[in-house]
Amino acid sequence: MIDIQCQLLKKYNSKIIKQIIIGLIIFLPIIFNPFGFDVFALPRVTLLYIVTVFLIIIFLFSCIKNQTFIYKKSLFYLLIGIFLFFIILSAIFSPDKHTAFWGYHLTYEGLFSWLCYFILFFLANLYFNSEKEIKKMFLILSIPLFFVSIFAIMEYFFGWQIMEWQQNKGNRVISFLGNPSFFGVYLVLLLPIYINFFCLKELNWKWKSYLAVLNLMAIFSLLTTFSRGAWLGFGVAIIFLILINIKNIWHRLKWKKILIIFIILIISGWLLINNTVFGQQIADRIKFSFIQNPATKVDTTSGRILLWKQTINLIKDNLWVGVGPDNFTTNITKYFLPEWHLYFGLQAEKAHNEFLNLWATMGIGAVLSYLIILIYFFFKNIFYFYKNSQIIYTDSRLLIQGIFAGIIGYLITMQFHYSSIDLAPLFWIF
Repeated sequence: MIDIQCQLLKKYNSKIIKQIIIGLIIFLPIIFNPFGFDVFALPRVTLLYIVTVFLIIIFLFSCIKNQTFIYKKSLFYLLIGIFLFFIILSAIFSPDKHTAFWGYHLTYEGLFSWLCYFILFFLANLYFNSEKEIKKMFLILSIPLFFVSIFAIMEYFFGWQIMEWQQNKGNRVISFLGNPSFFGVYLVLLLPIYINFFCLKELNWKWKSYLAVLNLMAIFSLLTTFSRGAWLGFGVAIIFLILINIKNIWHRLKWKKILIIFIILIISGWLLINNTVFGQQIADRIKFSFIQNPATKVDTTSGRILLWKQTINLIKDNLWVGVGPDNFTTNITKYFLPEWHLYFGLQAEKAHNEFLNLWATMGIGAVLSYLIILIYFFFKNIFYFYKNSQIIYTDSRLLIQGIFAGIIGYLITMQFHYSSIDLAPLFWIF
């Protein structure tokens, strides 16, 4: 009788933990406080802390009742443990320990936030075991994506805004994310998954119609962010999906159909850029990455390169343990070069490159352990695709390659942007 009760309790707690994790990743990117000074980041980090503590309590309660510690044997846990060790080391030796532990007041990515990411990774990896559960989770997650995309379209055409983005010099949309680049990262992480979901065999025509509309709205929303890093990340993700399915695509469509599709895309792109205001905005956004913008007198690529140079100078003086988690903003000012004021004024929240930012704030051990985690992840997934290369269009393969493509897109985008409290948990959970 006691064994039966324990099994029921374990099943019940498992269900609660899964529902809470799904709820968190639904609301984390969209919750905001319209009456506060910090509209987006503060309510989101508060939600993250509360939910993570609640999850820990439920998990530990389940372990105590079952008289066993629930875990999976995985090399990932060891690698993440090493990564966490270097983050803790950096926080301990940081000159500004308050920021190192709690995070900078606009970003909140201190040690405690990183602990939350890893706890969420551990619990999601432990409790989301079946393909059915993962598909159900992503189908539920399509609902907030649908609404943020609708809001983005309304924002672009009608000027709807939760809050005006202070650096907006064009028509860049932010939707519920507070920053067009954050919104772009959110879309890049999710879009490849739902593009692949469109091919799932078990979904009926109603679901596929919904996914078709969702993908079209999300792609348009991605374009309206005018985030070139997100465009590049999404492009790389799509190229990956094409390459990994090239034999199947060629077999199904034949070369004539592929050529026709390619010609249609080229003509459509040319007409969009040359005959619409929206297309011209896209063209200008790309063009002014490399040539001087008459309005600002600078090009943004040289601004990014200048920030990276300044970050490298910061790294040289803080090679081993960095300046502490989320301490970039307060330390980079000492390394500003005279021409920096032409680009972004006197503030730089982060390095706009994930690896440089990790090295500058957490040291060489953290960035190397993070790289090893990514290398292990990539080899594990590439081995899966190689091993199952003859398995065509199964739901399991479509699901894995969609998630993998989303993560590739995210990582590419992160080389021109930076992690945030509302999006990093999604990355670690996925």
